[in-house]
Amino acid sequence: MNIGINARTFSINSPAGAIQVGIQHTKNLLKNMGTKCTLYGHPEGQQWFDTNLRYQSQFFPYNSQSYGVIWERSVLPMLAALDDLDVLFCPNANVPPLGSNAHQTVVMIHHVGTEHGHSSIQRAYRRIAIPSGVQYADKVVTVSEFSKKKIVEELQIDESNVHVIYNGVDDIFFNDVKETNIDLPDDFILFVGSTDERKNLSRLLAAYKQLNSDIELVVVGAQNGIAFGKEQVDRSEIINLGYVSERELRYIYEQATLLAYPSLYEGFGLPPVEAAACGTPVLTSNVSAIPEIMGEAAEYVDPLDVTSIRNGLDIIHDPERLTELSRKGKKQAKKYTWEKATKRLMKVFNQSTR
Repeated sequence: MNIGINARTFSINSPAGAIQVGIQHTKNLLKNMGTKCTLYGHPEGQQWFDTNLRYQSQFFPYNSQSYGVIWERSVLPMLAALDDLDVLFCPNANVPPLGSNAHQTVVMIHHVGTEHGHSSIQRAYRRIAIPSGVQYADKVVTVSEFSKKKIVEELQIDESNVHVIYNGVDDIFFNDVKETNIDLPDDFILFVGSTDERKNLSRLLAAYKQLNSDIELVVVGAQNGIAFGKEQVDRSEIINLGYVSERELRYIYEQATLLAYPSLYEGFGLPPVEAAACGTPVLTSNVSAIPEIMGEAAEYVDPLDVTSIRNGLDIIHDPERLTELSRKGKKQAKKYTWEKATKRLMKVFNQSTR
């Protein structure tokens, strides 16, 4: 099968979760000997792949996502038409607004909650691009039953045309890693997320300040980018590590007493599953897709209620509960692998070309 991948977003140096999902699927598709893959995007998008790639970057001289949006709506359709593709895969809801009889188009939409977080520019882009993209896509894939329900309701498309493919967890989170040079406190609560307002760091920080404990709060995640709605929080009382590598993140998860992830809205939510794979107890939100993904393997709180988050954080004083969550989390995380996810994606590709 000849597969094209819209890799316009892959050139970001510190990709957030949704872009990481597209990168992981692409890595697995490149390993599949039964497929020929062509990536379309800025040359810096090649940084995530070891394999020799067929990478189309014509007329994409600037590593700018704003310029890239114009490029994928003008140049990409022409390049894809010339390459005799069977399927064009658009992993970040980024379908060119031009239909094609030459190939099928499969789009991945993680969520349609444009009112939750994102910068004002990104919100405006998503309000236009997602409904438009769905019109030109032959198949839609998403990452949870929760997101499928929202997509069907809000975009008014046939639910039989929307396929759920759960994300995977990278193998590194199931394996031991050597100690890194990152200096960490002996006991700490970990938050992993961008500056996006929907990640809800402000309420977590307010709850943390009410704790009767000397435990530290460590924050990991990208802190810039046009896609993020910048949450204004005072970071003077926290340990702020910024964006880290996967190997470093694996080590940080393993050392943490607890992952606190009170997000307001998630289509899937990778950090809780990654932490669970490392054996780290998870406290997270009781809303959106997170309970579907984590099942009984998390302590749930109301993300809009600081008192609920603060009370949930009290499990740091309950070693039996922490041990229980660690055990259940490891079992739950094993349900999600990238190999399984990409096999399901290939099944959708095969269905679309029949």
